[in-house]
Formats: sequence, structure tokens, C-alpha cells
Amino acid sequence: MKKLDPKNFPKLNNKRLEYYKFYAEEYYNSSFRENQGTEEILQLLSSYKNGGKWLDVGSGTCTLFWAMALDRITDITCSDMYPEAHKTLIDYLKKKCLPKCYTEASKILCLNIKNSQKYKKIISNFILFDALKKWPDSLKKEQYDIITCFGVFGLSKTAEEYIKCFSYFKNVLSKKAIIIGANWKRSKFFVEKNGGSNSYLATELIKKAAFRYKYEIIFLKEKQIIRDPNYDSVIIWALRQGA
Repeated sequence: MKKLDPKNFPKLNNKRLEYYKFYAEEYYNSSFRENQGTEEILQLLSSYKNGGKWLDVGSGTCTLFWAMALDRITDITCSDMYPEAHKTLIDYLKKKCLPKCYTEASKILCLNIKNSQKYKKIISNFILFDALKKWPDSLKKEQYDIITCFGVFGLSKTAEEYIKCFSYFKNVLSKKAIIIGANWKRSKFFVEKNGGSNSYLATELIKKAAFRYKYEIIFLKEKQIIRDPNYDSVIIWALRQGA
């Protein structure tokens, strides 16, 4: 695991940086995209009332967007595999105004847009590690109250690798912790263009992971995605430590 200094970034890959900027612009900047599963994710986040320390895994560019649905957060750590994702997010933090997408989503779902502005000040840690492999031992000393994993586990190459991802965060959870995630199933069009099929994704895999690693499922739903050539559906899930 490597911790980044926002004022002293390593040399960046320009092609990768452009990808993150494009993604942020396409999905989280202009008008709010409905029927992507985003509404359900935000509502699920807003049901979490405990507050505390938040680890956003595979955070990419979107931490502030999800932040509008969370109250009483005291500390935010963003993790990703690449520094270019953090650079794009940090550029967002410097802007005075939030994107149109954020404002529209907050109005549609009656969320507190002020959270996104307020939490700019407490995103204190930017760390790099591959969330698809065993997580760094240095994370064990942290006890997070909420972990979010949006998109990242769905990058696994096989169903078994996907299930194994659910074992990696067991040692970093507080007793009251909740883990909320979502994985988008790529369309045939996306795979033909970019590769990386994840057609193995299914709600049954969440059930298998929960059984194997002793989690309680508190939310599980697959939602079909409308009018997006890149994705067919999204699986949204929430877990907590079982008995």
C-alpha cells in the first residue's frame, strides 16, 4: 500500500488520466443519468445512520457523489489502484461548485447536497493498492465503519476470483460496520470493443460469498440498465459481519 501526498504526485500516465477525466465527465458531471442503479445505491447509502470512518475502495472519481447520501462521517479514506484516479478526484475537490449531476441527484432523492461540500475537508487519505488481491496488512490497524466498493470487484476475471474479494476486508471492519457495493455487468458491445467480460456476475455469487465468509446479507438486488450501450445490469449489495 502506498499513501499519496496530494501536493506531490508521482509521474502520471496521461492516457489513463484522460480516461478517468472522461469517465467523470460522462457519468458524473452533466445531467444525472437515471436507471443506472445510482438511485438505489444512494438510497441504500442514506439508510446507513451510524456515521464514522469511511473507506471508499476503488473510489475513482466519485467519492463526493456518494458522500451526499452519508451523514455523520468523521474520516474518509479513498483507495484506488492508480494515482490518476486520485488526481481526478482531487481536482474536483478544488472546485467551488459541484457538478450539475450532483445537484439533480440530490433533488430527485431528497439528499443533502451540503454533505458533498462539507466532506471535502475530511478526505484525508489517498492510498494505492489492488483491491482484487489480498489487502495490505497495514490496513488491519484501521477499523472502518462503512466500506464502499463500487465497480471494483466486477473487474475480477472469474467468478471464483470475484467471490474471494469478499474475504479481503474482514480484518478492517469495525463491529458495527456495513459494506455496500455494486457491480455493473458489461454488455456485449462493451466486451467486443474493450474486452474484459464479466458475464459471470449474478446475485448467487453474493450469496455464496456471504455464506463462505460469514456475512449477513442486508440488501441484494439486480437491476436492468436502460439505454446504456456499455452495461446490461447492475448488482447492488450490502453486507455486515454475521454471527
